[in-house]
Formats: sequence, C-alpha cells, structure tokens
Amino acid sequence: MAFKFILLRHAHAGTKEKFKKKFSLPDSKRPISARGRREMKDVLKAIMRLVPNIDLILSSDLMRAEQTAHLLNKKYRKAKYQEILELRPNSHPRELIKKLKAVAQDECVAVVGHEPHLSRLLSFILTGADQTDFDIKKGGFAIVEFYDQFKITQARLMCLVQPPRLKQLKK
Repeated sequence: MAFKFILLRHAHAGTKEKFKKKFSLPDSKRPISARGRREMKDVLKAIMRLVPNIDLILSSDLMRAEQTAHLLNKKYRKAKYQEILELRPNSHPRELIKKLKAVAQDECVAVVGHEPHLSRLLSFILTGADQTDFDIKKGGFAIVEFYDQFKITQARLMCLVQPPRLKQLKK
C-alpha cells in the first residue's frame, strides 16, 4: 500500500522585522497576512484536485503554520489535527520521521511547517541526506508517495508546486 505525504509551507505572513517592530511580540506569534489567506484559497483548491482525502494534518505550533493548517482542515473536515514540535523551523527531519512512524497510521498525512525544515525534510525523505537544493516558497507544497510507510529513500516525488505556478494550473 502506498502512503501519500503532503508538505505544505505556511501562507504568506509578512516580515518578522515589521511584525516585531509593530507589535513587540515573538516571531512565533506572527500571523498569516490577508494576502496569505487570499493566496491559500488557490493553493487549497489545487491540493484538493490532487488529493481527494487527507486523514491526518500535523502542524508546527508557530501561529502562521497553525492558521494555515486550520484553513487546510476546513477543506478536509474529517482529518484529525495535531500540533507537534517536530515541525518547528530548525528541527532535524529525522525527528519528524520518528514522530510520523509513531502517530501516523493513515493513508494520507499532511504537514504544515516552515523553511528551511520542509525543504530539508523533502530531501531527507527522497535521498536520506538533509542537504537540499529544494526551496518551498510560502504557500508552496510537495506531494510524496511512500512505498513503505515513512521509510527513507522509499518514496517518490509526485509534484512540487510553487504559488506562481498555480495560475498556470488553473487554466
């Protein structure tokens, strides 16, 4: 049985410098922007065309990822939702894979997180190395299919979609 795995980078959230200057709050509290909410509508439509069902949504506990994950969860209402520390920006991909093996027994799992973690994770899944040439833009996503549940190098990249490409996909 093949397992689908979706890696979704959080929606646009403005810059951390402007946020800190305006609100004097830590970066972990930075929300997605109005632009991010608008753009995420098209991203979610594309994901829904490619993946009809998601069983489990895992998110970083940083606000911008949480908010993006909640938008995803509104489209996939039957999906279970959980926030995990292994999706924080500087986590090692190996930590997330270990967590996935423990909590994910479903056919389709989506994770919502940050760079550089998601690009490193994608590279790690496909090659076993956490050095990457990938760069998942805000609102971008990748879909990976595992041949054996979350076994490193036993997966293939189905697609990597960056937000500028969504306009072309809509045609």
